[in-house]
Amino acid sequence: MSNIPFFKIIGKLGVVLFFVLSGFLISVLLLKEKDKLGKILYKDFYMRRVLRIWPVYFLILFLGFFVFPNFSFWNIPSSMFHPVSENFWIKLLLYIIILPNLSVALFKEVANVSQSWSLGTEEQFYLIWPLFIDKCRKFLLPGMIGIILFYLGFKVLLGKLAIYDIIWQHLFNFWYLFKVDCMAIGGIFAVIYYDKYHAVTKFLFNKVVFLSVVILTLSFLGFGLKFGFFHYDVYAILFGVIIFNLACNERYKNLLEYKILNYLGSISYGMYMYHLIALQIAIRCGIFFKNNLIIYILTFALTILFSGISYRYFEKYFLKFKRSHI
Repeated sequence: MSNIPFFKIIGKLGVVLFFVLSGFLISVLLLKEKDKLGKILYKDFYMRRVLRIWPVYFLILFLGFFVFPNFSFWNIPSSMFHPVSENFWIKLLLYIIILPNLSVALFKEVANVSQSWSLGTEEQFYLIWPLFIDKCRKFLLPGMIGIILFYLGFKVLLGKLAIYDIIWQHLFNFWYLFKVDCMAIGGIFAVIYYDKYHAVTKFLFNKVVFLSVVILTLSFLGFGLKFGFFHYDVYAILFGVIIFNLACNERYKNLLEYKILNYLGSISYGMYMYHLIALQIAIRCGIFFKNNLIIYILTFALTILFSGISYRYFEKYFLKFKRSHI
């Protein structure tokens, strides 16, 4: 199944979808708060993010750095992963201060914890985005377009410099992972919706446009199409159109309103964080079956199981505190 084009690109594009969705939702929430209160409550914003993200994040760090390395069951050889014992304290420090993306840029990925690189990108985005929405409220759309252009331009520059020195290579790796362009694309759709750009909204809400985008997106994914330098941005725009319609278009707003989908949405963060642990177990069990399809199915089932348990017996305590105190 790993030879199927779809599976070759869907992993990274799943993260792009997550970034676009995050940029859209966070921007809408901040815009509502800014216009309702005349300001953004920074402390409350950051505390909500901390209580949602940090508990599972630090649990995964504890398991990945201090528990799993002590058991041979978890030590599956892979050229993709960097042994946790090498540069242990530097990597641990970077993860503790919420710079996992910098750790991945400097070293190879660490088994069971490196999926959190995207959370580092998210947290760094959360640091700057409330300030940007607050101070640039009157020119958000050109500001977001400017952020995208700056990100892409600086990526080109770093790509040119990276061939000359390892420091530039590391900086390029970090910047490549800091996909603020995808989150800004999500933010643009939020501004289009919230500030009522009627002409654009009418165009995007058009049935033919929406269905064409859905068909194009599914076709591109199915054939594993890549778009060179603009690969992630092309998919981010397509994802943005779909998210925009599902979130704002009355015709489609209830399309995903099913209990099972709502439940999967509530545990989706855990699914992302625990899926590598589930995969490790599935690979070990797959030795007996020697069937990739069984490994995929087992990984999915275990991911749902671990995420559900985590949400009910661990994450909910922090979420209840968030709802009652913030």
